[in-house]
Amino acid sequence: MEQIQRFCFGAPREGFVLVEASHLMEADAYGFRLFLDEDNRPLSQIQAGSTGVCSSRADVPLQFEALVKEPGVYRVTVTLQGGNADGRVTLFSTHRRFHLIDCPVKQGEQKVVSFSVNVCDVQPNELPLVKGDRVCIGILGENAVLSAVEIEKAAGVTVFVAGDSTVTDQSANYPYCPKTSYCGWGQMLSQWFLPGVAISNHAQSGLTTDTFRNDLHWKVALANMKPGDFCLFQFGHNDQKCDELQAFGGYLDNLRRYVGECREHGVQPILCSPINRILFEENGALRDLLGEYGEAVQTVAQEEGIPFIDLLSQTTAIFTDFGPEKAPSFFWNDGKSVDRTHPNDLGGALISRLVASEIVRQGITPLCGFIREDFVPYEVPACKIRPVQSAGGSTSFLLNDQIKINTATVTDLAGCPQKAAVLELLAKGVLSPVSPGVFSPDAPLSLKDAATAMLRSLGLPGEGVEDAKARDLLPFDGENSEPVTREQLAALLVSTYNLRAPDKAIIGSVSHYPDRAQISPWALDFVRAADEMKFMGPEDESGAFAPKNPVTRAQAAGYLRKMMATR
Repeated sequence: MEQIQRFCFGAPREGFVLVEASHLMEADAYGFRLFLDEDNRPLSQIQAGSTGVCSSRADVPLQFEALVKEPGVYRVTVTLQGGNADGRVTLFSTHRRFHLIDCPVKQGEQKVVSFSVNVCDVQPNELPLVKGDRVCIGILGENAVLSAVEIEKAAGVTVFVAGDSTVTDQSANYPYCPKTSYCGWGQMLSQWFLPGVAISNHAQSGLTTDTFRNDLHWKVALANMKPGDFCLFQFGHNDQKCDELQAFGGYLDNLRRYVGECREHGVQPILCSPINRILFEENGALRDLLGEYGEAVQTVAQEEGIPFIDLLSQTTAIFTDFGPEKAPSFFWNDGKSVDRTHPNDLGGALISRLVASEIVRQGITPLCGFIREDFVPYEVPACKIRPVQSAGGSTSFLLNDQIKINTATVTDLAGCPQKAAVLELLAKGVLSPVSPGVFSPDAPLSLKDAATAMLRSLGLPGEGVEDAKARDLLPFDGENSEPVTREQLAALLVSTYNLRAPDKAIIGSVSHYPDRAQISPWALDFVRAADEMKFMGPEDESGAFAPKNPVTRAQAAGYLRKMMATR
């Protein structure tokens, strides 16, 4: 294969390979790839005209692919041709990395778009390595056709991206809807850069600062880095559920190690604090669940003298300003259910614009010199101090440039295995002491306190059995004063998780529990899901689930913390 490949569509062009609409990728080193439905039938057809090709449906992409000789940076030039009326087009490349979003194309206009892409191996979660051997071009929209594609090996800076599900390259379901397409902000970064800067996104769903290294994602990224490249890091959402990855413990240590290894390879690290979730307090402020992690990231950046992008404070300010009515439109939602952690395509685009704005504002060279001329930095709204009354009785604040949370303390946790979880949930106002300074970790948790904790974990008002039932969080009958049993807590945890992440269909098993016959029929599905998601497991070394046993206050804190931190 040559270092320069030129393809044209619709009509012959000198020096270009003419690709017919029927030329599929499976037949050659280049061609089209069809999107299929559940019955393995094409969702759309490829239509050819005198000026180019397009999909027969505006909401199903046309995708063209071409193999390249070697990994590295490629300059790609795409020629689009307007149709018989004004139209709009969305353009993305390999792994659904966006370059144009809903861009207007005038009737009959020829639009030429150039950008850099990085062709690189990617290590998915628990799957074989995906070889970086091709450039993919996708277009969505109406009244615009693909007229030509040129692919040329070129010099350039690559921005590698490391992180979790809020950053990764998410796929989309077609027919396309931006609100119900999950999106990591890393796949939206390319749209803000001129040719000369390429993005290589190695973030994957569910990763922590530990698993990104241990599951080979970091090894693959390092193998493709060269001196002068950059690496953006954003972790925290999944580190929360790991005792060994506390903000100022293993999490901070891992960030320091990544910074050191970047420098050993001549790569410039940029640290980002994690984006906030959209769990609103009754007064309209956002609940802070990641404050300490944001502070840890800033600590490392200041120690090492490297750029720090405070996405936690900025997303807190923006989504607080949007409020509980508007903010969900930037996260996955189908009009009925909302995922309060994971952005959709609209949210991914917004957050990537914050990152690009900080690159400009901080003058991070040479990246800031490659930002598009028409880029308008996002002005984060000034967020007034909003007092938030926490369950522990003290006050926390959301501020424009810092976040403080309730720091309720208790004195009876010596030797408690779940101490870290108890302190964290007290600080977040999810749990409350039984009296000033007293948590009573070994006392049974009442159903009232369990139901209240579930509501607070979602940022919802109310307390006790009746309010939890009104939110469909309590799928069984019970009184406020009753101790909550293990099977009841499993039901509460799973119901709460499903309200936060309705996209998950969990199918687990209870066959490994020797006392599975003791689980109430109504609770079986909930126990299966709690086991599969690792919210709960055997009660002790015997391997029994003990469904009717009461749950202590400390045990409940440990289980609830795992559920809250699960993506």
